[in-house]
Amino acid sequence: KIQTLSIQECLGSCSSNDRCQSVAFCPEFEGCWLKEKSFTGNEPTRDFNDCKTYYKKPCGSSSPTPSPSPAPPSPSSTTPPGTSSPLTVTAMTYNTVYTGYPCCGSNTVPQFGAKIREVGPAVVGAQECQDANLLASEAGYQVVPGTGPQNPILYDPDLAVLIPGSGGWMDVPKDCYAQRTFTWAKFRIAGGSNEFWFFNTHLPHNGCEAQSRDTHAGIARQLIDQRAQLGAENTPTVVVCDCNPFASGGSSEGSFESNLASAGIVKAYEGRGTQGGYAGLDKIFYSSQWTASNGADHGTGSSDHPAITADLSFAR
Repeated sequence: KIQTLSIQECLGSCSSNDRCQSVAFCPEFEGCWLKEKSFTGNEPTRDFNDCKTYYKKPCGSSSPTPSPSPAPPSPSSTTPPGTSSPLTVTAMTYNTVYTGYPCCGSNTVPQFGAKIREVGPAVVGAQECQDANLLASEAGYQVVPGTGPQNPILYDPDLAVLIPGSGGWMDVPKDCYAQRTFTWAKFRIAGGSNEFWFFNTHLPHNGCEAQSRDTHAGIARQLIDQRAQLGAENTPTVVVCDCNPFASGGSSEGSFESNLASAGIVKAYEGRGTQGGYAGLDKIFYSSQWTASNGADHGTGSSDHPAITADLSFAR
């Protein structure tokens, strides 16, 4: 966010940033939000206070200038609500390092929340989160109830409608650092009838109950079995994780990723660390009812992991 009441300053900041493709300018909030999202001008729109979106469009030069879009988005969203269509959802996984919470060393939760607002996913799977309600408050999101002590799921109700009573969780073998679980919930895309399941986990390191390199394969099978028990085998499914794949290296039973793939749930995107944070640990997977696109790192928001997203579209 750039603190400004000047549209010229807002547009100038975007023009001088090669990664900026659009801005949300909101005088009421005294702010300008630079976005990586590009637009054509044909997207569905909605009113949000006095906010307006401006976007770059080709004009025959190497430095296209921002032009007003036909619609104002929420200033907290990289993808304005509904711009993709009722058939697409942006999923995020984000390890918000535990030392960033008041309980455990400092308080960088405002930065974590700002990162979520900046990117604007429909649903977020968080790991190492020590206070889900605080994180949700800072992000302007809601917490799925009933997901236990680890790996909360947050959502924007303007983009994804929680199916009541669908939240749940299960213990998996823990390492010597923390309790390990996976969590789940069912959503419907706002403005449409399409439903999907969202699973979130933080896989253990080697040690204690998770000493075996086959542990991750076993957790994948647990998740697949739970999906079946939920009656979700034929329902679009997202799985996100801090996967710690090094812990399954050399396993004769395969990795978490390979076992999910055997069940038709394949990788959409893997964090690269190109804007900071660890590479190769954070992943988003999707079932065959979706198509995946626009996988991306979005920086760390003061964590030691990148926030990553993928856009998932229902097959028509």
